[in-house]
Amino acid sequence: VQQILETKSLTLIVMEYASNGDLLDYINKTTRLQESVARRMFRELCDAIYYIHFRNICHRDLKCENLLLDNHLRIKLADFGFSRYCVDPPRTENKKNVIEKKILSRTFCGSAAYAAPEILRGQEYNPKLYDIWSAGCILYIMIYSKMPFDDSDIKKMIEAQMTKGGLRFGSEGSSEVQDLIARMLQSEVTQRWPIELIQKHPWLAKQTNTDNHGSSISYVNAMTTNRIQTQGGVNQVQKRHGSPIYA
Repeated sequence: VQQILETKSLTLIVMEYASNGDLLDYINKTTRLQESVARRMFRELCDAIYYIHFRNICHRDLKCENLLLDNHLRIKLADFGFSRYCVDPPRTENKKNVIEKKILSRTFCGSAAYAAPEILRGQEYNPKLYDIWSAGCILYIMIYSKMPFDDSDIKKMIEAQMTKGGLRFGSEGSSEVQDLIARMLQSEVTQRWPIELIQKHPWLAKQTNTDNHGSSISYVNAMTTNRIQTQGGVNQVQKRHGSPIYA
């Protein structure tokens, strides 16, 4: 939020302008992202997911249309209309222990094309792992410029999601990125990787030192991100890194 303006009848919230629109429009214009560009963008998305998941907030509507791009083609996660806090409020027992209970979601939300099979089947679901499935769909689209599953028939799409071999890869994309996508698009929820493991995957570990315009990028690790609570903290870290930071 850049500024908040109030009139007699309106409250206006001024936010950062995403001059390059959303990711889906950008992919449609460019046909297919280079894998190095997809890696850099997806790393930024993973950093955003880690940031909210660490604070027990889930987005529940991750899709290309909700990833906005600034003038340097940096990812900006938008539209938190379906987001929710995914643990019960902390409570104390015997005045000693703080208890936080993870809670499952029951509400169908988001877009069917990006929805995990447990959502489409009307089951209770872990909202963090729902975000992971949706992010896996986004990465697939980045690499292949199409959806991982045909969503024109929801029943058949669920069958493909649940069937071994239902997820198919084209000739594009390295074996490493295909492995990462497969770990995110696991129909068995207990086998689906959380964001902490995804960030350590070898494909993401490869360095992407420049953006599309050749400018240096400095990434802030998760531990540093957790300590940034104010704009002053952001300014301090940026000064220490000597370049813009993206988390």
